[in-house]
Amino acid sequence: MVGETGCGEYQKHTNAKTFLSKVAAPDVVKLHRCITEPMFSSLSKLVRQSWEEEYREKKVAGVFFSQYVDMKHFNVLNCGATGILGWWVIIILMSVLI
Repeated sequence: MVGETGCGEYQKHTNAKTFLSKVAAPDVVKLHRCITEPMFSSLSKLVRQSWEEEYREKKVAGVFFSQYVDMKHFNVLNCGATGILGWWVIIILMSVLI
């Protein structure tokens, strides 16, 4: 059964079953919300360090980061803009980044 922690593949790599729903899932949502590459890079380092040191989930961190975070194919940054508000967000971001 597919839940908020995926199809269950990561369940066999974790020490604590609540880690995936209480810690990993919110961290992945935060990574997904990053809008710049430096933001994504900084947060992903903090998340990995937290998973490995604080929660002692080196196996889950290794599998997840090697399959998704460290592969540029899966962490391409896209910014969708619709309507006037979306275009203003793009213009503001571009002016800050330039």
